[in-house]
Amino acid sequence: MRWMLAGISALAAGGGACGDGAGRGDASGADTGGLDAAAEVESEVEVESEVESEVASEVASEVASEVESEVESEVESEVESEVESETTNPDIVAAVPGTRCALADRVGLVELYLQAGPAGMVDVRGSVADRPNPWYGAPALTNLACAYHAFRPAGACPPCGPDALCGIDGTCTPTPIKYADARLTLSAGADSEAFDADDVTGDIYGMVTLPGRTFGLDLAFAGHHVTLVAAEIPGELAGARGTLAGTYDHPTGLDIHWTPLSDGSAVFTRIPINHHAGGPTFTECTAPATAGTFHVDEGMLVPLAVSTGLEFQGIEHARFAAAETPWGCVEFRYAYQQYVDLGF
Repeated sequence: MRWMLAGISALAAGGGACGDGAGRGDASGADTGGLDAAAEVESEVEVESEVESEVASEVASEVASEVESEVESEVESEVESEVESETTNPDIVAAVPGTRCALADRVGLVELYLQAGPAGMVDVRGSVADRPNPWYGAPALTNLACAYHAFRPAGACPPCGPDALCGIDGTCTPTPIKYADARLTLSAGADSEAFDADDVTGDIYGMVTLPGRTFGLDLAFAGHHVTLVAAEIPGELAGARGTLAGTYDHPTGLDIHWTPLSDGSAVFTRIPINHHAGGPTFTECTAPATAGTFHVDEGMLVPLAVSTGLEFQGIEHARFAAAETPWGCVEFRYAYQQYVDLGF
């Protein structure tokens, strides 16, 4: 570009090269033409410079925008991945308040009991095993609130080995093994208390020293965790009473009553077969506290009243929660144990 400008300046200064036929140059024409050409070239140079600047700016802006978008996308992806990993961790399962396990699927049961009386001490007991108990199956009888479970295997089991049980389906089934590494951690506000399973039996038990009766919990075993949000152990039921029809040797019906409550709790009882007979034959009843009553049928009582008669253990004002996990169902029970006079 500089040589073009130099040439144009030389022409403007020397004249003659663009003269007429007589050899006389038009100096004024040469000067005007040269200056116009120089101005035009300079204008073109400025335009090209502006275009190049605008293009460079647009390209830089687009590149910066793409880089920023890619970085934001990567960061969002990483955050979403981390959150998803935390919320879908397969080794942590939250129990659902107000639900229970089917006995045939239950591998763990943890109970917190508030003792009656002014001391109001809370005991804990429980365990979790590697498989459900093969003695439990579908109930033999049911009504609105109760289920009678009779241990009558479907067939005669062959002699089972030392590590097997005769299941209710009539087959030898591996004996459930309780996790000896289980640990139950209770929390009350900022305080916590841990209970380790017995390293021989796998049972968890102890007296809770945390204040109050509202506890969250974490049950850990074999690298897994089952959690429960803080829940309160219910108190004594008002107006609790019972009526037994028949006798303890031949009961024909049982009715339990209480003053209805609408706090989401339940009323529970488990009536075992007489201890002289033993075995996994029993009747369980669970009714919402709003019901104010439940009835146990004769057919659910007579098979239990063998030897020295019916062994009714009282009732529990309870809150339930359960967790359906890949390893089986785990149930939690927060309860106040209450004696009920049946009038005998």
